[in-house]
Amino acid sequence: MLRNRDLALRCDIVHPLAAYRAMVIHRASVPHQHLEQTGLGLAHMEQVRLAVSVSGPSNLLPMVWLHDLNGIGPFESLLADRFPHLEVKDRTVAARGRSPRRRVLRACVRVSAHACHRTSTAPTGQTGSPLLQFERTARPLPAPTEETTAMPENSTSAIRRLRGPAAGLAAAGTVLALAAPAPAAAMPAQVAPAAAADPVSVLKYTAQERKTALAYWKPARIKAVGKSVDLGPTGPNAKPWRGSTLKTVGRLFFVNANGADTWCSGTAVKSANKSVVMTAAHCVRRGSSPGNTNTDMVFVPGYHKGKQPYGAFAVRAAATPRAWQNDSVNDMAALAVDADKNGRKLTDVVGSQAIAFNRPVSGAVSALGYSATRPYLGEELLRCTGTAKKERGEQMIRCNLSGGASGGPWFADFDTTTGKGTLVSVNASLDSTVPTKMYGEILSTTAKAVYDRAQRA
Repeated sequence: MLRNRDLALRCDIVHPLAAYRAMVIHRASVPHQHLEQTGLGLAHMEQVRLAVSVSGPSNLLPMVWLHDLNGIGPFESLLADRFPHLEVKDRTVAARGRSPRRRVLRACVRVSAHACHRTSTAPTGQTGSPLLQFERTARPLPAPTEETTAMPENSTSAIRRLRGPAAGLAAAGTVLALAAPAPAAAMPAQVAPAAAADPVSVLKYTAQERKTALAYWKPARIKAVGKSVDLGPTGPNAKPWRGSTLKTVGRLFFVNANGADTWCSGTAVKSANKSVVMTAAHCVRRGSSPGNTNTDMVFVPGYHKGKQPYGAFAVRAAATPRAWQNDSVNDMAALAVDADKNGRKLTDVVGSQAIAFNRPVSGAVSALGYSATRPYLGEELLRCTGTAKKERGEQMIRCNLSGGASGGPWFADFDTTTGKGTLVSVNASLDSTVPTKMYGEILSTTAKAVYDRAQRA
């Protein structure tokens, strides 16, 4: 089965120690013609430990680990958003006590081999995929809270989250084992989930923290962070943007949870408070790790070769899906920024892009971002174009953007003359085995809730 790629193995050494206190086996029904596609999509959801297709009316059994019972409702809502043909018929829930070993936060990478090779965590912008990632914190993991502070996947300045190959249904064990679904009789009695938690998590920064952030990101520091990483040559279909000035797209600078200077990309969009920037959740905080968050976040719209023609805007609040905070699901975020030093709001200065939710996945898309690849190294805005397709429950286009472009916009109906379009997603991840495949979330109901929280901030 491994050789024929009918089965993917996942190396999960640390998950049982990482405060995942609820295990759920769902009994789901999927029409036969959609079973393979749904299985592939489930295989790439980080919280899915095992998914098995069986005969009978409930023909798909995904087993998931969640931080607590409150995560069941949001996870099932996510399943409904991503897999419209999947219907959950029943569930069996097992809850366990809090693990005393909580310093080890997460280790989860899919592999399709007979052995698991431990590697140090490579910067996510590097080529090649680490087979095992360990992420540690110097402090115990706090319970999820509505307000904390955020970071991307690794400690270098350009971020690319690597995903394993789509190799069938995932199977994972405590070390590296082929697991079979336990029969219902072997599981504890079914437990009704608690009331669903707020689907949005918001980080807030004090006035002093925002003042410090603006003072921190001086031109010399920005220049240094651009030189601190080189992710190799720029791919053939990512080109410097040479059209009209895209004032709405910019670089998002911050200090990650490891204390390293870094950046992503972001876009000013239409909003009630004229202050919302869309980006990726992993540019705000580390997934599945509520305590690992970023500081000193500053958005610089229209950045180009060291120039900041429209000034810098400190981030005062950052909203992400709670499913990202707890389970690395739904990699998008919305930021609310301060007015500039002259008291002008962001979109009064640079204008705004339209944004669409629950839009069908299709048509031409322009993806943009400040990729940390040679010879640009984040100093110029790059663009690639592709046709959006739905794959593993997300949107996918062919694109060579890399680390640093994370959070950059996906524009549909993009007018190269005016630089206007409709934001339908953001750069979220690359496939580690097919690096020209770039993925972005489908902006659904939860994404709208995240955006609404930011525009009310």
